[in-house]
Amino acid sequence: MIEIRDDNNKAVLFEKILEQLPSLKWFDVLFKVGDSSITPDTVSNILKLKTFNNLEKFYVKNIPESFDLESFEIFLQVCFL
Repeated sequence: MIEIRDDNNKAVLFEKILEQLPSLKWFDVLFKVGDSSITPDTVSNILKLKTFNNLEKFYVKNIPESFDLESFEIFLQVCFL
């Protein structure tokens, strides 16, 4: 498991990590309990990114309650349909 923190030892937001991966093809993430990189705005922020043109696989496990699954469904439709 990798945990990414900034210079102030705060968890880097999930969408900020994805933003730095413009050629992302496969992504597999296992969230830990209480993961602070996910907020209620995470999915809506992910939907604004333009980094998913090459995305083939996106696995998400142990999804935190703060993760907006309804908006994530839109993300999946945009990327994979």
